[in-house]
Amino acid sequence: MSRIAVHHWQKRIAPVFDIGGRILVLEDGSASREEHLMVCSQPLHRAEELGALRVGLLICGAISRSMQEALAARGIVVIGFIAGDLERVIAAWQQERLDDTFAMPGCRCAGLGWRGGRCSVDPAGNVEVRMPGSPDNASGSGRGGGRAWRRGRRIPGDGHADS
Repeated sequence: MSRIAVHHWQKRIAPVFDIGGRILVLEDGSASREEHLMVCSQPLHRAEELGALRVGLLICGAISRSMQEALAARGIVVIGFIAGDLERVIAAWQQERLDDTFAMPGCRCAGLGWRGGRCSVDPAGNVEVRMPGSPDNASGSGRGGGRAWRRGRRIPGDGHADS
């Protein structure tokens, strides 16, 4: 079974994962709950702390790129930029309803933060992102019309001269 960590403060999702630190650890599919205090603030140490608790998924508020990368390197899936009442977020997760209604103010994509696309996250931590101009949504409005969807990549033979 996978363990889920939810970073919280005063019965709400904590606004920033990188600092502060109470986490509630839940056994997926069980009523078991454990409260832990995060001691370290450095990304690698925080990732080690969660790894030692056998956490496979973290639900949190804002999170820095370096912290998210450290957690990903440990195999921990992050659903970040979530806001709201702790129990409502947990219930939404358990009912597979954790969506953009729980996004932090100003974020259009709960789970990934603002990336300019649409996303969805299921309880297993699988994230589907559709970015404007990606191959499955190739409708870019620029001169490439979505063909050169990766930054810094040109598609040979796209008919456009280099500028």
